[in-house]
Amino acid sequence: IRRLLFAYPSDYDTLLSRLQKFGKINNERAVMKRYDESLIIAEISCRFLSDETGSPVGIEGNIQDVSHTVQMEEALTESEKLLHLLENNIQDVIWTADMNMNLTYISPSVMIQRGFSQEEALNISIQDSVTPDSYSTIMKNRQEVMELLKQGKPGPDRQIMQLDFLHIDGYPVKTEVVITPAFDRDGLPVGVIGVSRDISTREKPK
Repeated sequence: IRRLLFAYPSDYDTLLSRLQKFGKINNERAVMKRYDESLIIAEISCRFLSDETGSPVGIEGNIQDVSHTVQMEEALTESEKLLHLLENNIQDVIWTADMNMNLTYISPSVMIQRGFSQEEALNISIQDSVTPDSYSTIMKNRQEVMELLKQGKPGPDRQIMQLDFLHIDGYPVKTEVVITPAFDRDGLPVGVIGVSRDISTREKPK
């Protein structure tokens, strides 16, 4: 079994040692061989069977192919690494908001663009984040999209607008904002994803 089923005999030795020590193993992973010698990542659970005297007489358990799950986990990890890399190196501010335009996420680059930390920016309402004219633009746009959705019509795939966000020092930062709708697994709108780019050409006040 050690060499017939396990790609790495050391995996078998480790599992057997844990089984002998604890009497059972749960959801342990190992690389195993299929009948055609191809490899899979298996999740193994088993326990000793004992007779009336408590002496082990056998082993029962199950082996599940979790190769696809592991691949998805690895892909998610790589995606998280990429997101972390983007968050810490891109100067555009990436943000998400729910259907009521309450911020649910904002990237660390908000510190570069507006002087606020992530936590500070998330605790500021959209109304207090932009100038009055920009807030009117946002709410007018939101109302138009909501009317389309009520009529069963699709909203725009994306919208581009210029908004003045407020810097921590009080002056407006002119930005170009690309807004795209966000949907849940059932295709229902749950909010928006925005990317704000600083397009101001004037010097910041000292």
